[in-house]
Amino acid sequence: MAQTIEPSTRNSKLTAQPHRSCFRIFLVLVGLLITALVVIAFSSPLNPVRSVINTIGFIVTGRLHFSSERIGEVVTDEDRHPYTIFRQVIVDPTKDQPEHPGAVLTLHFQVTNMSPEQNQFYSLVPLPLYLGNPGFRSKLFTINGTDCQSIYEWDTVQDAENYVHSVALKTILARAVPGSVTYRIDPQ
Repeated sequence: MAQTIEPSTRNSKLTAQPHRSCFRIFLVLVGLLITALVVIAFSSPLNPVRSVINTIGFIVTGRLHFSSERIGEVVTDEDRHPYTIFRQVIVDPTKDQPEHPGAVLTLHFQVTNMSPEQNQFYSLVPLPLYLGNPGFRSKLFTINGTDCQSIYEWDTVQDAENYVHSVALKTILARAVPGSVTYRIDPQ
């Protein structure tokens, strides 16, 4: 005749304790990580984490726009090379910002190991890393084969200069041919 074996409540309590302890430690570590990211995000105005948080805020409040108005328009650079606009992103200014942008940053670079179509897709990836930077107003994404021209509007010349030295721009330029990057900042 078969006998039933009842599990001991004492043993199940003992095996549950290590799992609860590990889970508590995991929760504490996650909490510390989130706290560290928040502290880092708000300690530096050009921190990518802070920019991502600001970008989410722009989306939620309706300040971020992808305008199709100028898509397909051709603009020329200072050397009269034509570039076609394939994307425009705009962040509406707040009442605390200047009425008009104070600086235009024009960035040129050549894309490496990517077709123009791939470049257009991958240019979306770093957007949250800089859209939320202080002073960002708009960006025109333009292309001529593997040559790219980005035209940014910033509140101030200092905002544009800060961006030139930011982690976000370094991320964008990871796909650039070494030595092909040039930029110019024009006060408005």
